[in-house]
Amino acid sequence: MKKGAIELSMTTIIVIILGVVLLSLGLVFVQGIFKKITTISDQAFLVADEEIRSKMGSDELFYIGGKNIELGAGKSITINTGIRNVGPGSTEFKITGVCENNKITVVSSNTAKTIKEGDKGGIPIIIQVDKTAIPGDITTCSIKAFKGSSSYADEIIVVTVK
Repeated sequence: MKKGAIELSMTTIIVIILGVVLLSLGLVFVQGIFKKITTISDQAFLVADEEIRSKMGSDELFYIGGKNIELGAGKSITINTGIRNVGPGSTEFKITGVCENNKITVVSSNTAKTIKEGDKGGIPIIIQVDKTAIPGDITTCSIKAFKGSSSYADEIIVVTVK
């Protein structure tokens, strides 16, 4: 065997080993980030549940923790919403939101939350104001709760850009 062929083989082996090591480190890093995101998401739902249980009235179907919101351009805020399931049975609920001004958006979890009959549960949503929004702009956002695929309840919130 020629000396050049052996050197090429050694270089190839070293490159493959380095590639596998870097790929492994990258996968561990990404896995760690996903664990943190899951933990943060779970904590947000726990905080929402606690707020809803303490602040939601006994006769309310749908609760929003703050109906008049002031936010600066480029800022966002998490708001807790609460839903009371009046039955029948345990059901999955989702929250959606649409604002009149396209510079203000409502971000909700794509994950449906199952709430037992007679119980209430919290689902956090995020209100985001675009960086280009003009201070003083006032818009309304319609926040809707869906029970399965059917509309269950809705509320209007007012967002002011400061």
